[in-house]
Amino acid sequence: METSNLPAERSTGARVRSASGNWTTHQMGQLLANGRFGGLGRSTALRVAAGIACFDVIAQDVSKTPLNLYRETEQGPERVLPSEHPVARLLKRGPNEWMGTKEWLRLTAFHLSLYQEATTLIRRRERGDVGELYAHIPERCRVEVNTSERRYFYRVTKASNHDDVQLHWAPNLISAEDVLHFRGRTLDGLVALPSTHLGREVYETLKSMRKFVSDMFERGGMDILALTFPHGLSDEQFKRIEKGVDQAARTSREQGKPLILEGEGGENPEVKSLTMASADQGLDKTFVSTLHEACRLLRVPPHKIFALDDVKYDNIEPMDRHYVNDTLSLYFDTIEEVANRRLLTADTDADLFCAFDRDAAYSIDPAKKAKMHREELERAAITVDEYRSKRGWRKLGGAAGSARLVMGAAVMIDENNEIIMQSRGDPAEEAMKNGSQEADEEKQNSPDLRLVG
Repeated sequence: METSNLPAERSTGARVRSASGNWTTHQMGQLLANGRFGGLGRSTALRVAAGIACFDVIAQDVSKTPLNLYRETEQGPERVLPSEHPVARLLKRGPNEWMGTKEWLRLTAFHLSLYQEATTLIRRRERGDVGELYAHIPERCRVEVNTSERRYFYRVTKASNHDDVQLHWAPNLISAEDVLHFRGRTLDGLVALPSTHLGREVYETLKSMRKFVSDMFERGGMDILALTFPHGLSDEQFKRIEKGVDQAARTSREQGKPLILEGEGGENPEVKSLTMASADQGLDKTFVSTLHEACRLLRVPPHKIFALDDVKYDNIEPMDRHYVNDTLSLYFDTIEEVANRRLLTADTDADLFCAFDRDAAYSIDPAKKAKMHREELERAAITVDEYRSKRGWRKLGGAAGSARLVMGAAVMIDENNEIIMQSRGDPAEEAMKNGSQEADEEKQNSPDLRLVG
């Protein structure tokens, strides 16, 4: 692995300075990312159900989309087999012995959505090709800059026994060429701005709502009451109530026993609730609105976390399509670009590229999907074996599998728009139109397709 003996001259960690000083964009981003301006910690966002659900949805949807290595050819992209390239083998079998490919993608996407950055260390073989990949928490893999050499390095911290075992081969300072640094939202292309800090008000509101409900259940569902005795209480009655009302209320809450109070001369007190019901406070509507805001913050459709308000069967598919185009595609692009730049470095890799199978990311009704594949087959857009592969069937192979269906009244043209093959209609029908007496013989001897010119 390529490393440098030159010490880093400046760390990108946030510096402490007076609030009255002039802040650069880089320093402002560091303070925002570290929560120096009252930002909410990531742990709080993870304790909010809506937050962890959105992070999980993004991570799971990215990981279940196949990531493959392709070769660009004149006929279009062709998938590279694991036996043909080490990166293809790595994507097939997993980045290392501890972790599979889907788990690595899930962890990378989770870090990217939570931190707005993710890091993976590359362990190379002696000849320089990729041997293994190890995902590492971004906070334990920080960028350092050597200004004299104009190079970037990564300071790797091993903070657990797991890190010691997994990264026993890794030095404390690693060259940028050996790190996959996936970056999302930044101010300067380096310092990440996590959504958990920028959207802290949303998570604080959800946290407060949860506390309101939790406190209510801790009181056994009892309201906070005000007791009013119109004609007052005697000293003896007041002392008795002051001494025993707390214990009586606790017994009533825990054991379901009634709480009986009376004033002088058997007078009944007026009881008023000081606790507003959730409906009176508009809590239900506020909760739904805030829940949608949390989803909007991470660009996740609410129905993905099972918030099914205003969701109908006929609008789920369009929402899923926008979700893939506007959210997942950004994660796909980020992972693809960094992987292509760091994993494919040899001169022989110029025609290779890593790419997600975006078609697999779309949620399509099975009946519509089967109909779409059938139309592709009938229009000669795919071969018989390609159709069978999309349906999950065994390939035929040979001439039968590589054949394409050409339906009746179809015409095949070349790139110059010249007809090279066309299907003939029924010769008997043509004979009736043209008055030919050789129709029967032509129908028996001529094929359905004939070469023109």
